[in-house]
Amino acid sequence: MKKTISLLCLLACLAALPAQKSASRYTFRRPNQTDASSGIDSRNVLKAKAYVGYLIPNTAYARLDIHRPVLGVELDWEWRPKGKYYWEKYWLYPTIGIAALGLDLGHPDAGQLFAVYPYLHWNLAETKNFNLGAKIGAGIGSFTKNISCGSYFTAMIGAALSGEVIVDYNNSVMIEAGYNGFDNMNLVAPGYFTHIPYATVGYRHQFGGYYHKPVSRFIKSPQYQLLVNIHGAFGLREYPFHNADFAKCFTLHADVMWKITDIYSLGPGVDMFYDGAFVQQGADNNGNVYDKYTYSRKYYIPEDSEANKFRVGISFAQALMLGRVTFLLDWGIYVYDPVKNAYPSDNMDNALRRNFFYKYRVGVEDGWNYFRLGARVRLIDNLAVQVSVKSHLHNVEYIEWGLAYTIPMRRYLHYDQRTRRFKQIQVLHPGGDGWD
Repeated sequence: MKKTISLLCLLACLAALPAQKSASRYTFRRPNQTDASSGIDSRNVLKAKAYVGYLIPNTAYARLDIHRPVLGVELDWEWRPKGKYYWEKYWLYPTIGIAALGLDLGHPDAGQLFAVYPYLHWNLAETKNFNLGAKIGAGIGSFTKNISCGSYFTAMIGAALSGEVIVDYNNSVMIEAGYNGFDNMNLVAPGYFTHIPYATVGYRHQFGGYYHKPVSRFIKSPQYQLLVNIHGAFGLREYPFHNADFAKCFTLHADVMWKITDIYSLGPGVDMFYDGAFVQQGADNNGNVYDKYTYSRKYYIPEDSEANKFRVGISFAQALMLGRVTFLLDWGIYVYDPVKNAYPSDNMDNALRRNFFYKYRVGVEDGWNYFRLGARVRLIDNLAVQVSVKSHLHNVEYIEWGLAYTIPMRRYLHYDQRTRRFKQIQVLHPGGDGWD
């Protein structure tokens, strides 16, 4: 009887081995305790990618008449967290990486661009043969020709979505689509951006054997399902294309966010902007130039009026909440914009009369839509500091520095340890502030 039982147990273990090996091959988990204590480590990953992009023309690059794409290579080195630090758990155990990028900008006078930047990468979805991921990063760049950003050295931001076709445990083929932006680091005139949307194709190699991926547990993000956010900010802006005087700018924003996953929320918002740069400028019917504030004549504003300095918009707001840090992306359209008819034209005697949506010249006019890209860091309970960039497509208007206050609704979410998701429960008094 003992021999029979032993034989059956041995057969059961042998039958289970292929399934365990197959699962660990694609989920990066060690199949048994022997491998877990063997010292085999696959935390390190190398990626090599061929890069092709498009250099969006700004004031400097438009003069070069560039017809070739941006070409280059990128090398990435990544390592996975072991769960040793609390921030790794806080941010859902992202893969940590550092990238080296070298680009040719498509014209001899544009030169080359080199950059180094650290980044974080998350797998959004995993299957047996394909992984979908996202990454964000920031670093420094260097131009060989100083014609755009006003400096050879610049700051850099980047974001991308990636797809990984798994060949075997150690090797994958990768595709990626994303955006890289380079700025001159001028806080009051950040408009000299170099913008490069891009795509890559490459190869990924994972070193070593099995990797034990930490299990994501409770995340200290807001436990309320419905959130009302109020944001007030201040900024400085140069009078358009002038190097002497600066105008004060103010922003007031409010939105209602619905938390559709543990870390992602979205909802409608409303914005009110005050821009002190909209002062008397342009020319009158007799050809007299109003150049008290600017010689660029970007706006045709023949008289000073406080009404010209206000704009109101409605927006689609999104938030990625990772612990105390929230990343923001808003897209809005103006519903009140008195300066939309104030851009220079061939016939300055007649003011332009535009519809709600209209075709406009990027780089010359602000247009009917705007974007906000920013980050918010929660200080205590519902109060947070926020920094964001307001732009019209790829033209940055000014940097917003401000405070944000979140009003959580009474719909309290309880974290289910079994499913690792929030579920709604009805409570009258949840106790505490509901954030931790």
